[in-house]
Amino acid sequence: MPKPSAGKPSHRKTRVTRRVRPSLVVAACVIVIVYLAYVLLLIPPAAAPGRKVNILLLGVDVRKGDRGRADTMIVASLDYLTNSVKVLSFPRDTRILIPGRGYDKANAAYAYGGPELAVEAVSSTLGIPIHYYISTDFGGLVKVVDRLGGLTITVDKPMKYDDPYQNLHINIKAGTQAMDGKTVLEYARYRSDPEGDIARVRRQQALIIEILKKAAQPGSWGTLPGLLQDLGEMVHSNISRLRMLPLGTALLLGAKSAEARTLPGKASLVNGVWYWITEPAQVKQTVRDFLGMNGR
Repeated sequence: MPKPSAGKPSHRKTRVTRRVRPSLVVAACVIVIVYLAYVLLLIPPAAAPGRKVNILLLGVDVRKGDRGRADTMIVASLDYLTNSVKVLSFPRDTRILIPGRGYDKANAAYAYGGPELAVEAVSSTLGIPIHYYISTDFGGLVKVVDRLGGLTITVDKPMKYDDPYQNLHINIKAGTQAMDGKTVLEYARYRSDPEGDIARVRRQQALIIEILKKAAQPGSWGTLPGLLQDLGEMVHSNISRLRMLPLGTALLLGAKSAEARTLPGKASLVNGVWYWITEPAQVKQTVRDFLGMNGR
């Protein structure tokens, strides 16, 4: 059989094999591993309903000689699929059933059994899991705000209050103004309103969201390493250092769309003590409609 002459193309079909560059395979593997690590570090095994992470934030009024009480109690619910954050505040005078102690004010749970008992009491009241807690004293708020370079806050009316017992002296003018950490703390603690503690709770909600928004701004990114170090030194939490970074990142991503609400109820006198009284049906509806979960 004659061979094809030189210079003439052969009509024989040849198989073309395209090799995938090893560098692309390695890059793809790295991306998958990083993503899985991020998800595994962020999401607790018991996250419910499979995508939400609930964190109890505790601002503690530490007093000499005792553990103190949780002056601020806020549930931050993070939906890592939609990058959204919901903030639900527990008025500290909320009458709840504290395991092993009976009915008392919500802030007493911390005094009786620390953050673990506070988590158990809040989880039982809302009927949802609380995966993590973060507790800090008032000095923690001051340090965070100062690290971020302060906050710009609009004050709707003058705030003046003096309490020598707590060495608390507040004198804040009305209007939009730049505040350092000390002034922000005074703004957060002020309670001489017609609504009392409920108005203070709303201010604290707004402050939490403003802090998250400020930390998420590109101009604040350079402060984040120092901020994380501060948090490691001044907070008590059951969040591991490995989980702290992805959780913090997810919270910052959800800051722009963060929403806040207060546990519904009304002030009532029970056995000579003023409480914030909630109705189970209202609590369940708030958990369902606001947090997007079905309480027990």
